[in-house]
Amino acid sequence: MDWLKSLFGLKDDPDRLVRVGGLMPEPEAQMWVGVLKGEGIGAVVQNEGLPPYTSSMGSNYSVWVRFRDAEAAEQMIMGRLHGGGPHETT
Repeated sequence: MDWLKSLFGLKDDPDRLVRVGGLMPEPEAQMWVGVLKGEGIGAVVQNEGLPPYTSSMGSNYSVWVRFRDAEAAEQMIMGRLHGGGPHETT
């Protein structure tokens, strides 16, 4: 796959933003951003579709983190969704 990345001029930039988790309502996305920031992972909410004035409860929001933090963020979210404690990630 590295040859394909080089063909298109792509590289693994640890500071590029990537989406973690799926689409969700805005309040849930804001909650995850707060959890991640509390653990030292910078995160932001992105509206993926509908205009913001339509509804904050539509599942069209996502959480974005730096590429270098993506694995830890995914583990943290999945660990909490499946009953893990605040510092459990498995």
